[in-house]
Amino acid sequence: MATGDAELTTIDEALDAFLAEQEKRLADRTFRSYLKVIELFRLLCMNDYGPSSLTGVRSGDGRRRMKRTTMLPSPVC
Repeated sequence: MATGDAELTTIDEALDAFLAEQEKRLADRTFRSYLKVIELFRLLCMNDYGPSSLTGVRSGDGRRRMKRTTMLPSPVC
């Protein structure tokens, strides 16, 4: 999805691209494990939670924001 000059990438799109890259290089069994982990991540962690776009997100932003909250993240997410 593009807006003006900036291209927005959703987390789902980034995960799909990652899986497409990994499928080319991994053994079938290992790739199936990746699929299961991503499926659980989407089900448990991304179910209408979190940002819908990665634009403007820097490495470490989420951790810094979590430190400012009183709720601790679950070890799964």
